[in-house]
Amino acid sequence: MSDAASVPSPSDLTERIGKLNERIDAFQVKVDLWEGAGKGHFAAIAAELGSDRDAVARSLHHVGEAAGEEWHKVVGYAARAFDRLESEVEAARADLEAELADDVDTYKAAVDRQRDSWRGHLERMRVQAKLGEMEARDVLADLEHAYEAARPHLEEAREKSDEGFGSLRERGREVMAHLRDAARAASRKMM
Repeated sequence: MSDAASVPSPSDLTERIGKLNERIDAFQVKVDLWEGAGKGHFAAIAAELGSDRDAVARSLHHVGEAAGEEWHKVVGYAARAFDRLESEVEAARADLEAELADDVDTYKAAVDRQRDSWRGHLERMRVQAKLGEMEARDVLADLEHAYEAARPHLEEAREKSDEGFGSLRERGREVMAHLRDAARAASRKMM
């Protein structure tokens, strides 16, 4: 991140937090209005996303206090935190869409978005690992194993969705919770 052109400005970061606020708030509203069996699971995710958003927003304060190389380091940290949080928000939205699906086609499309959003999150983590140290690569391996364990379930859910949603959703919720926990642990260790 030593190249000044690749470092986002504080106003860019402020704009990103505004967009994230809107997306997290929209997710929270969907969860609040929903009365389904998985509401508690998604309410906990919404609370985690809100807490992470607040931590990222606080990091913007440190950007204003830093100077020189320290400024680049703080901005780089904030940008990576934004990337991680944006990935998590997209994955959570896809997970909620799968949970709320009320017909087979909507469910299949939501499962495709789940798979794609988690794959994107994993790719962003791979980029961070390439930029980081060997330790980051070890952390990434744990996340890759969690994703590879979840992927067959997503494929199965898509293929067997004609058979009904009940048990598929429950298993999907479990698998996605495990994947989300692995992703959050990897992200925190790499920051």
